[in-house]
Amino acid sequence: MPFSLERLAQDTVELIDHFKLDRAHIVGSSAGGFITQRTAMDFPERVQSVSLIGSKPGLKRSQASEWLEQVGKKGLRPFLKETIALRFPDEIDSEFVEWFLDEAAKNNVPFIGKFVGYMTTQDFMDEVHKIRCPALLIAPGAEPIGSIATYHEMKSKMPDAELIVYEGARHNINDYLPDRCVGDILTFLDKRFGGQLAANS
Repeated sequence: MPFSLERLAQDTVELIDHFKLDRAHIVGSSAGGFITQRTAMDFPERVQSVSLIGSKPGLKRSQASEWLEQVGKKGLRPFLKETIALRFPDEIDSEFVEWFLDEAAKNNVPFIGKFVGYMTTQDFMDEVHKIRCPALLIAPGAEPIGSIATYHEMKSKMPDAELIVYEGARHNINDYLPDRCVGDILTFLDKRFGGQLAANS
């Protein structure tokens, strides 16, 4: 079966079906947010809200296409270590960074190459208006992968979107600011769905 965002969105809906849910609140970080966006666009009746953390509409507007050759030459872990400033600010604990590199290095490199290669062909900015459910965009203010301006463009095109910018933050905000991300998502959900969430819990 061909690899595509459409297939990954279908996988997401099948997971919602597995849990016997009619609709779901979906959170997606970085490339995971591409799948979240595609699911909300293709299956709007199954998505109650989306929360996107450091996730733009594809990687075509970024330097990601240059990464694959470097990973092939250097290996995944050395490449990530060399470019760690894209993901974390300097003050992040070095032991945490080493843990991140060790965990990231466990990924299947051929699949990562296929996934990133495909995502660098994707730019669905002209489709984000199809995301009609409430949406929260959490953006790193010092976004080095692409541009912070892309998040503002997304918000302007989405019918019901809120944007929170973490000033000075780098791309991997969900990794090193998890409590802040979770807090902002819960606040958003409580504001938009507080009564319904309590009724469904």
